[in-house]
Order: sequence, then structure tokens, then C-alpha cells
Amino acid sequence: MNKQQFTLKQIKETFLYNAQNMGLDEIDEDWAEELLAQRYYSEFENLWEKLSDDRSEISKDQYDQIISASKEISDKICEDLHHELIACICEDFELIATYLIAGENDKHIAGMLQSYINNEIPTDLSMKSTDKSLQEIFNEFQITVRISNKDKAKK
Repeated sequence: MNKQQFTLKQIKETFLYNAQNMGLDEIDEDWAEELLAQRYYSEFENLWEKLSDDRSEISKDQYDQIISASKEISDKICEDLHHELIACICEDFELIATYLIAGENDKHIAGMLQSYINNEIPTDLSMKSTDKSLQEIFNEFQITVRISNKDKAKK
């Protein structure tokens, strides 16, 4: 399999763009609690933990950079969003970024990224595994973000 490497800057900027444009400000306290319940009290939590445990080793420097990028994302997304939901989004970013940096593929991580691309916070109900590779999905998403940015610049 051809493993395409992405830079952390590409991953962070693409993920941040999506987080800032997915309508997080529309999530009220009740909806946030429902999303959290769909993550914590379902198979999603067990799967997420397994994916986290199975992630490839990366260097301490790469890990530190991912954590720093995660904090930046946390600071820049909707301030009014439930703090646990912000933590989930940042932890998802860390997991997705680790897999992308390592050049690894997993159909569930790809499904998690696909959920974000579809403007959904991944839960047991929204996250579907996919036959597309994580790298393919991220590459397609980057192209979409670039087109959106060009369209915004024209206005």
C-alpha cells in the first residue's frame, strides 16, 4: 500500500478549518449530553480505546507537537461548547493525527475522519467504517478545504 505522509501543519489546519465550520455553536447542553452518552455508553468507547492502544509509536517530538496542535484547536473552536465535547474533539484529532503522521491506515479511524468531514462528531451512531483509506479520505478533504478557501477569498 502506498503510504502518503502528511505534515502536522496540514492535518491541524484542515481539522481546524472543519471544526470551525461544522456548526459547533449550534450544539446546546442537551445535545452535547446526548452526543457524549452516544460516545461513552456504547461500543464507540471500547473501539476508541482499542484504536488508541493500537496506534503506532511516534517520536516524543511528534507527540508533543500533536498535543500542542490539539491545544491550539481547543482554544480556537466554539468557546460555548460543552467542555467534555471539546475534549473529545481534541482527543479525536490526536488519534487521527497520530495515524496520519505514522502513515498507518485503519477503517475505523478513516470512518471517524469521515464523520468529521460530514460535519458530525463521531459517535456509535454516526461512525461507519469505510473501504477508503484514511490517507485517501484526508487527501480528498484537503482538496475540498482548498476549494472552499479559494471560494471564500473570491467573495
